[in-house]
Amino acid sequence: MTRSVCPKCLKEIKANVDEKDGSVYLTKKCNKHGSFSAKIFHDAKIYHEYMRFYNILKVDKNLNDHYALPLTNACNLKCPICFVDTHNKKEKVVSIKDIKKFIDDNPRVGKINLFGGEPTTRKDLPKIVKYIASRGIKPVLVTNGIKIGEPGYLEGLKGLDSVFLQFDGFNDKTDRMFRGKSLTAIRMRALDRLQVLGIPTLLEVTCAKGINDSGFADILDLVVDYPNIKAISFRSYCYLGKKEFPADVCMTPDELIGVLEKETDQKISLRKVIDFEKMFMVASDWFKIMNCSYMHFYMITREKDGWKPINSLVPVHRVRNQLNRYLKLRKKGRITSGLYFTANILPWLISSKNIGFLFREFFRNLECLIDGKNYSLADNRNVIITFEGACDINTYDFEVAEKCRGYYVHTDDLSFSTTAESNLKREKSIHQEQT
Repeated sequence: MTRSVCPKCLKEIKANVDEKDGSVYLTKKCNKHGSFSAKIFHDAKIYHEYMRFYNILKVDKNLNDHYALPLTNACNLKCPICFVDTHNKKEKVVSIKDIKKFIDDNPRVGKINLFGGEPTTRKDLPKIVKYIASRGIKPVLVTNGIKIGEPGYLEGLKGLDSVFLQFDGFNDKTDRMFRGKSLTAIRMRALDRLQVLGIPTLLEVTCAKGINDSGFADILDLVVDYPNIKAISFRSYCYLGKKEFPADVCMTPDELIGVLEKETDQKISLRKVIDFEKMFMVASDWFKIMNCSYMHFYMITREKDGWKPINSLVPVHRVRNQLNRYLKLRKKGRITSGLYFTANILPWLISSKNIGFLFREFFRNLECLIDGKNYSLADNRNVIITFEGACDINTYDFEVAEKCRGYYVHTDDLSFSTTAESNLKREKSIHQEQT
């Protein structure tokens, strides 16, 4: 038993996580609007295996110091799938004075993701980036790429730490459906500029079933020629904001993985991802870091002739039984399970011929994930891949939302909440204005 919201009235209601036809669903019933069901994982067997690990190793401590700050709701695109403040036609901006106050009032801030709307519509963005960097905080630009491809623009953003670049693939039809126009040439021009300047980049890929649930491997192949790409995030379309498409085009994390499993001839597979994540969750357990169960991680490594899955270098699959044993011992406490790891798991890993890679690069990239998607810490050889399900009004689970690691700043009063909570708050605001 958990709690969710009615997709119609957004009132809090009881919900269950149920299995049906080999898949996992969040089911709920509103006394006024009836019953609802949303798929949250396609493969029930793998889901239960993963959740056994997750439920024992999860913790209640969020050490994330990264905050998403919407600088404006203005944009140079009219994306049909936009979910940020699309109901408000009056432009809203955050002043540099407000940014200073937010930083002064929140000394924990370590990184600020600048987004909108489209943050590059702000003429004073260079000043904002420079100020944030001067405070010892990492400014990250979240952008559609239109402006940053212009010569000289990125050079003017002194102190910029990294860029999250919207990148939905190479299909013009998908672009028109998602973004209202073709953006392939614009994205590639932006990516070229980021590469020339060596700016760490994450590609954000919005995915929808039947629209762009193919071509993932083509995006993955970009990492060979663009070593500045530190991560690629395959993220399901969310039933939020404009809701241009029906909810049934949303994809579960394992459905996203399944696309790559097919397109890469199982070089990346659900089995490999889950084995890797078990190791990641053990590492998170050491640092007492909580994780979102709607987000899944993997790593690949660049080679001269292409890329390889992390399993080919770090034999995580060889310690599958030991990891399961660690899970049982974890119930007795961290000391007991930690001693078991040191004696029975670590020797298997360090016996690999790639021991140098293991300690020099593998654990360094784990640090990037543990540090809350701080991809600028990642080395140039490896790429972090994430697969993210939607946390929207259909799949909203209060127990999952409590483990959300992202923070979102509310510009009306400079307060903040988790990203999941902010999604719900935004939807309630839209609902109130429409009723």
